[in-house]
Amino acid sequence: MRAAQTLASQGKLVDALRELSRWYDHPAVPPEEQAHLVDFLGQLAGTVIYSRKPFLAAPYVVRAGDSLETLAAEYQVPWQLLAKINAIDNPNNLMPGQELKVVRGPFTAQLTQENASRAWLALFVDGLYAGRFQVQGQWNKPDGTYPVVKFPSGQPGVIPTTKPYISLGGDLHLRLPDDVHNAEQSVSIDPRDMSDVFDILSERSQITIRR
Repeated sequence: MRAAQTLASQGKLVDALRELSRWYDHPAVPPEEQAHLVDFLGQLAGTVIYSRKPFLAAPYVVRAGDSLETLAAEYQVPWQLLAKINAIDNPNNLMPGQELKVVRGPFTAQLTQENASRAWLALFVDGLYAGRFQVQGQWNKPDGTYPVVKFPSGQPGVIPTTKPYISLGGDLHLRLPDDVHNAEQSVSIDPRDMSDVFDILSERSQITIRR
């Protein structure tokens, strides 16, 4: 923590974030210090990753014919994330010469169970902590790393739904609270948080389950 605070005071925010990210959810960090760690990580991530300042890469200069979707595909992130970071309303209305903050993905996530009623979904990009969201639920799926599959408008089938959800590997889903079904393993997440997670994770993302 002292090393990261020194780096941050010197303006080396990426180095500070990288120094602390490896200690997230580390068993050597006591719970009371983990809370302080997460607060500082959140502050650093908010500036390094989600502000307009180009900490992670040089700004991308828009060329004729570019769209946010084509750029997002190149950088392996959802176009919605680039739109939010750059405060863009119309992803097809880019101006040649315009500078955009870009983040190279894909983002990854870590799902950990804190207790019987609370779990956390933490996001990372290139080893850097990128925020976390509180979720609820329990699961039997073995610890391991699983690919993300996104369903923006739901998936018809045995358990039809019109709500967006994310598959965490076949039989485990991340869903809105009013869309959780007893017939499957579901982790519920607040609608506002689901919107953010949907805009950050891509189809190339992976989620690691840890207990």
